Amino acid sequence: MWELFCFRKPYLDEDPVKLPYAVALHNLRPPLAPHIPQPFVVLMTECWSPDSDSRPDFMQICARMHEFTVEKTIDVDEAVDVTKVGNDLYKLAHHHELDLPGTAGGNDNDEGESEQQDA
Repeated sequence: MWELFCFRKPYLDEDPVKLPYAVALHNLRPPLAPHIPQPFVVLMTECWSPDSDSRPDFMQICARMHEFTVEKTIDVDEAVDVTKVGNDLYKLAHHHELDLPGTAGGNDNDEGESEQQDA
């Protein structure tokens, strides 16, 4: 859920061997961005509980997310507004060659790169 709101994977610069231990033993969690709606912050925090018995199961998560959207508790379109996350979405779009406004088909440098390769 965090990745969907923040358009990136957390802790890419961390040691992949030490990371699971930091999460399991030291309760390491990614920072919650201010644009994430409060109901999702609460749900994510519950899912990250160190006590596995107090975490919601998948059916509970689905029911709560359904409630958020159907009952209009939050506007999901507002929650994932790319203007709230800076350039990360555009960097991701460029990397995956997605067609987003301002990305020229996901790769702003198509012509420049091909010219450099031909030289």
